[in-house]
Amino acid sequence: MAVRFDTSNSFLNDRAAKLLTYLQEPTLRLISGGIFLQRIILSIVEPPFFWDAFVQGFQSGALNPNAIRSFAWLIFELISLPKAQGVKYCNFVKKSALDVQLLNSADYDVRQLGQKIKHNLSIHEAGTTGLEENGPGGRHDNDFQNIREISIMPTPDEVLATERPFIRLSQAIEAATGAQRVEMFIDNQFRLLREDMLGDIREEWQNITGTKKAAYHKGITIENLEFASIECPDPKSRQPWTMHFRCTAPLGPLAKLSSEKRQKYLKDNKNFLRHQSLACLIMDGTLIGFPAFRRDENLLSEKLPTIVLQIIEDSTFSRLLSKLKSAASIKLVQLDTAVFAYEPILHRLQEIKDLSLSEELICWDKNSQLNRPPCFLEEVISGIKRLSGRDIRQFLNISKSGAIVLDSSQADSLISALSMRLSLIQGPPGK
Repeated sequence: MAVRFDTSNSFLNDRAAKLLTYLQEPTLRLISGGIFLQRIILSIVEPPFFWDAFVQGFQSGALNPNAIRSFAWLIFELISLPKAQGVKYCNFVKKSALDVQLLNSADYDVRQLGQKIKHNLSIHEAGTTGLEENGPGGRHDNDFQNIREISIMPTPDEVLATERPFIRLSQAIEAATGAQRVEMFIDNQFRLLREDMLGDIREEWQNITGTKKAAYHKGITIENLEFASIECPDPKSRQPWTMHFRCTAPLGPLAKLSSEKRQKYLKDNKNFLRHQSLACLIMDGTLIGFPAFRRDENLLSEKLPTIVLQIIEDSTFSRLLSKLKSAASIKLVQLDTAVFAYEPILHRLQEIKDLSLSEELICWDKNSQLNRPPCFLEEVISGIKRLSGRDIRQFLNISKSGAIVLDSSQADSLISALSMRLSLIQGPPGK
């Protein structure tokens, strides 16, 4: 009754938001396996006087940031209810496009909840009853069930995310069979390698923001940049968008050099703003994205250099444009992460649909029959067996001084290698 007594915007922004914030306490979810919290939430929204007012307040822009965060949390809880209770809220959220509005919020916490809502709605559409516990998808705007939908380059929300990434345990892969096990293996290899890359980027970001103490950051920092121009690529070239930013002061090591010496310095020091290296683009203290340097030595050798950035991801480009007009400060920090070493392998993992020798390498068990190679040299194998302990040079058509005599273990190893598509020969060094 208390939440329906007053449904004004002032009540929603103050006491209602505080109540919903209190209900987000994690220990409440532990009572009766979450049923207690579900009862409270349903009591708040049914009958829907409070819910209708809350939706109208959000859609009219009357809610403050705390109330919007509480509203996003309430939506997530409602669509996560058991199917019979949550289905009408799933349908309402999709019809009203509330998830889209939350995803476009400037508030990081709201966007994170928006991603969880979007993921839960996709599972609802697929006909399942709820989220797989700690499964893939929904943690941020670049977390998907299908690795082929994941952008290789990270997004700002992904770097800022604190929730543990989805990585399968080896037991889960071993429990699967056939094609499912192969797909899970490729999926896990992609996620593991990408997390290795992201770990370096997150560590550098923590160093930049001061959340982690570091003795030294290798990359150069350029502050007080000004937008200069934008270079639109030819659609046929498949090149990324390029943006030019002008420095308002000379760059550190180039500041006291003449024009000729600046050009020589740039030619001799290729790691200075290295071509295709990544940078953090920060506007008014907010991380916008991770563009790559396009090293133009002519522009960099000017007294007030121009920095050329390639915008690799479309999402970064749209965020940059929306912030550019009102940004009071533009800052660029070069990263030292070797993304170029990860990127081609990650792309290849996304493209793989069939893995060579998967039956032997991934799906093998003690009852499996090992397959013969496409070219089975039966005569050679029979000859090696027949000549065990004797010189086999003539049989193998090898002209070499000195006899080639295999002992029993060497003969068995060679026969195994010639008889199966995959074999492992292990032994001490030497002839």
